[in-house]
Amino acid sequence: MAELDDPVSDGSDFELDYDAELEEVADIELFDDVEHIAAQIFGDGDEEELDFAGFLGGWVTDPANFQPRQVRDYRRQCQVNANLPENPKPVDFFYLFWDDTMWRRLLVETNRYHDQQVRQKGVAPSAPTWKPITNEEMKTFIGLILMMGIIRLPQRNDYWRIGEDCWLAHTNFNKAMSRNRFNDIWRYLHTQDNMAPAGEDRLIKLRWFLNRLCDKYQHVYTPGPTYSVDETMVKYKGRLMFRQYMPMKPTKWGIKVWCLAESTTGYVANFQVYTGKEGRAPERGLGHRVVTDMTVPLQGTQAQVYFDNFFTSEKLLTDLANLNIQACGTVRQDRCHDVPPRILPKTKKRPTGVVLERHQFRVGQNDTCTFSHWQDTKPVLVMSNFHDPRAMGQVRRTTRDAAAGDNRPQRRYIAVPACLADYQSHMKGVDLADQMTGYYTLNHRSWKWWRRLFSTSFWSASTTLSWCVRRPTLMRPQRRSSTSSKLWHTGW
Repeated sequence: MAELDDPVSDGSDFELDYDAELEEVADIELFDDVEHIAAQIFGDGDEEELDFAGFLGGWVTDPANFQPRQVRDYRRQCQVNANLPENPKPVDFFYLFWDDTMWRRLLVETNRYHDQQVRQKGVAPSAPTWKPITNEEMKTFIGLILMMGIIRLPQRNDYWRIGEDCWLAHTNFNKAMSRNRFNDIWRYLHTQDNMAPAGEDRLIKLRWFLNRLCDKYQHVYTPGPTYSVDETMVKYKGRLMFRQYMPMKPTKWGIKVWCLAESTTGYVANFQVYTGKEGRAPERGLGHRVVTDMTVPLQGTQAQVYFDNFFTSEKLLTDLANLNIQACGTVRQDRCHDVPPRILPKTKKRPTGVVLERHQFRVGQNDTCTFSHWQDTKPVLVMSNFHDPRAMGQVRRTTRDAAAGDNRPQRRYIAVPACLADYQSHMKGVDLADQMTGYYTLNHRSWKWWRRLFSTSFWSASTTLSWCVRRPTLMRPQRRSSTSSKLWHTGW
């Protein structure tokens, strides 16, 4: 029995089994016929009745009165929307996102910033002679930064140590570019003219690149039918008015970025840097606004979007259904205003709620949404606008068979509502993107906040997305580092 004094889970602590296929499975109990289990729980239904007639009386909790719902087909085809050479190199995929216009912009603004600094402050006597940066130098510079994300050394100058000083590691950076030239480019690296009017845009230094890359991410590759919406953090501890603190994240201090990512590959299809309230118009809630903005490219496609309890509400699911977007997510208990108490967890404030044994569940349905309450170590609440309330799925959990006298933890398959099984399977796209981006992120400190965001969200993320686009073209999987490790060797 669940203790009434325990806090009710909102689903955020629901464990996602990303690497379940790599673990040893002991005494797995497979359900050969999930539909048979569903029939025993809910009773037989009319399989031919696919159209949902709707309820006029609100929520329905009796399985005999459930109406079937059908998952709609995705209206797009997963493909690469770009012309590639017959035998493309890794760098060719990177150039799909970083075209000549972006290189030219970065080159022009960096040279301009140097000229502005010289006019304002003059040239220091010890400063090396400056030469305008060329296109090849800028590409080599970016390639070396990506290599620094793979080869981790304490200080930037350590990459150029040679001879007896090279006791830590030996690299060939000095063959690509001298240390002084690299430091000069790093010092004057810029993305926006400082003399241009800034207005009220807090991201004016990166706005041009933000818009350009976001457009590239949406048009170069068409992801598959399942997506997830979540936030990611770019580490930064300096002074910044829109710096965020998230104690439950591995990166607690930094810049928050909302992301829409493909569940299977981690490909980022849309993103937005959070700087506070957008505009002056009243919002329906931050979670509602973020999901609505992130899913604009998916409107009318019948894509399946998954998100956690920070975003989910019945109003959001209804609005997404009207936009032909199928959505599902864990939901907080205080947002289940109209859900009948008989299928909600029992608490001190809700004595009429239900107390379930572990792995038991209750399901409800109304005109738009399907709601499920599943008891794990804590109650898990899930709401969806497209799942059939009688559909079943499976999740793997660690259990002990005390009745048989075996207290050893074992991984078993447990029958759960389909909405919860699909949530566990597909709510991992942004986490997967974070994981892959972390392989190439440059961790050297900088006082300038935009450089952290620029190197992480632009260079490292573009390398990761290049891999996501390249992977379907390979005959067999290769190491993820193969793309960025060859960037400055292949024609740079």
